[in-house]
Parts: sequence; structure tokens; C-alpha cells
Amino acid sequence: MPKPPLPSPSAAAATQFVDAADQLKAHQHSIMLFVEGWKTYKQKAFDNAKWTTRIFRKETAKHIPEKPGVYAFIIRPGIPLGLDANVLIYIGKAGTSIRSRYYRYLKESIDPVHGRPKITYWLRKYFDYIHFAYAEIPKPGDPHDLEQRLLAALMPPANDQIPGRLRRKRRAFR
Repeated sequence: MPKPPLPSPSAAAATQFVDAADQLKAHQHSIMLFVEGWKTYKQKAFDNAKWTTRIFRKETAKHIPEKPGVYAFIIRPGIPLGLDANVLIYIGKAGTSIRSRYYRYLKESIDPVHGRPKITYWLRKYFDYIHFAYAEIPKPGDPHDLEQRLLAALMPPANDQIPGRLRRKRRAFR
């Protein structure tokens, strides 16, 4: 029985190209760059809170404050060129304890059955690059107010709860 013909070098190169394109597609995500939101952001007194960023790991939890505040998940590629090439993926608030929210996300990152699918996806897919940024918001500050204004200005891809006036417009892109 004759052997099947070997693929030509161009067929092998085409196969490699398709495989590489498929691999890149698996990491393609939609990011909203909303200049109007940046320009119309209304800063308030508590917006100057100090932000702290830590790698998202169980060992880090003891450093997270047990106070109310706002937090964000950021992907940091870690390429040490001095270029701050981070991607904001999620913004949230903690009405009583940022640390307790942190623990819930740790649990969500390992429990795809009970976690929110979109959050679990981001936390697992980029686990080695996920960082947790937070800012304490002391009374009389309002973490909910700051969270809503940040969501309206930045529209992170993992947040579904975008303020009402923008939610319908954003859905046009999904």
C-alpha cells in the first residue's frame, strides 16, 4: 500500500499559522475605552484615598484591611521595562471589610461551580498575573458612590453592573 503524500512545506506553514491564530484568539477580549467617561468623571474628596496593590494570592490576605473600601482586579503582565502595561478587569466595593471580599474572591477563583462564571474565568485564566488593588474609604466616605463613578468612567470588562444610563449603550457591543 503506498504511503500518503507528505504535506508540502507551505501546507505545514499554513497549519502552524492557523494553530497560532487560534491560540491568540483564545486571549482576545473586548476592552471599552470610554473617553467621555474619563472627561466627565466628577472627583470628590474621598477619591484621593491611597491605593495599594498586591498580587492575588492566599498568603496576601493577611495584608488586606478589614475596613470598607473600593477594590479592583488588574492584570499585570510583569514585563520589567518600566512600562506600566496593566489591564483593569474588575471594580468592586466592600461595605464592611475589603479582606472578607478578598477571601470570597479567593474561593471563587477555585470553585467554578459556585463562583460567578465571568469572575472565575478571569481569575483562573490569568491567575499568575492577577493583582488586587484597594483603597480604604473611611466614614463618612461612601464606597458604593466611588465604585459607581469608577464603573461609569472605566467600564471594566468583567463588571456587569455598569450604571444604568450606560448599561444599554454598552450592550450594543456584546
